[in-house]
Amino acid sequence: MLDSILKKYQGQKYFDFSIEGMSKVLFRLPRFVGWGENTISVGEHSLHVFLLAAVFEPENYELQLYSLVHDFPEAVYNDIPSYVKHSLGDEASVFLKTIDVNVYRKLGIDWPIASIQKKVHELDMVALTREAQFVFGKDYNPVDWPEDNFSLPNRINEAFDGSPWSLIDNIYFLKEVVNAK
Repeated sequence: MLDSILKKYQGQKYFDFSIEGMSKVLFRLPRFVGWGENTISVGEHSLHVFLLAAVFEPENYELQLYSLVHDFPEAVYNDIPSYVKHSLGDEASVFLKTIDVNVYRKLGIDWPIASIQKKVHELDMVALTREAQFVFGKDYNPVDWPEDNFSLPNRINEAFDGSPWSLIDNIYFLKEVVNAK
């Protein structure tokens, strides 16, 4: 099904399913459906997850690659909040996973193995928690906040002496300085 959709739009100038084309879409696509006082794009989020992977596993290039492209399928179906995805049911999950696998195929990479998926998810949760606080305010604490039972977030806490957000905070500081001009 996705192949027929991609074929239909591939030749049109507004739809570019190359790495560059999908990257442009992701940097225009807001996280958290655009809600909040501040904004962040899916593309920025992907860079945050990549930077976390590069800092904490500098020799694991496979993890870095998958951290960078983990949300590329959202260039096709948008940034759907997790609570919405989980409430859509199995049929929708299977459909989205089919799109995910096909987007990875279009990128020329295989679907990641389970251990890489788990690490990317852990890094994604670290970025998510800090990004949500940036977008909604430091006091933001949703009911379904990710449980702190992941190994990488704990290692990140230790590495930054209790402040796991230092790396991403620096990115936001620079963004605020640039936006203030």
